[in-house]
Amino acid sequence: MRSPLLGRALAGALVTAGVAALGACADHPVAPPPPPVLVAFVEEPGGLARIDVTTTGRHALARVELLMPDGRATVGDVVDHQAIADRAPGGGPFDVGVGVFGGSSSRVGGGVSIGFPILGGGRAVAPMIRSRARVAVPDVEAYRRDWPQARIRLSFTAGPEDTRVDATAPSPAARVGASP
Repeated sequence: MRSPLLGRALAGALVTAGVAALGACADHPVAPPPPPVLVAFVEEPGGLARIDVTTTGRHALARVELLMPDGRATVGDVVDHQAIADRAPGGGPFDVGVGVFGGSSSRVGGGVSIGFPILGGGRAVAPMIRSRARVAVPDVEAYRRDWPQARIRLSFTAGPEDTRVDATAPSPAARVGASP
């Protein structure tokens, strides 16, 4: 006859080993995901300026507007959409699982499983969309003066309804040179 204390100690050891094994098998991303919204003030030749917007998320950017504090709104152009990362990085060509189970009769068991994908490695993840847009700054001097109160309104397609988000307008002091 086995001692109940020995059975509990064995169960504790198996649970600890299982948790440690699962932690060792966890995926470690190579780089953190990109921020969901990036905005930049871009100076162009001839004293003109624009705001470049890049979003990354599950929904495509449908519309972008520059909202000035005096109530003026300038609608921008959505330049492109790009699907990114349809498979999770890492994970290798197979998955390893460790399980521990127990019942009310003090029986404890464990198991290890190895899974091999039939059609490629990695886990499927939710599709992500990177959208880029540009908004012309109609009055550069007014923008330089009032930018802390200005907002960038982003509208995303999200099924039957659009989702709107207001982002902080970029500082003209943190400008970048013109790019194509």
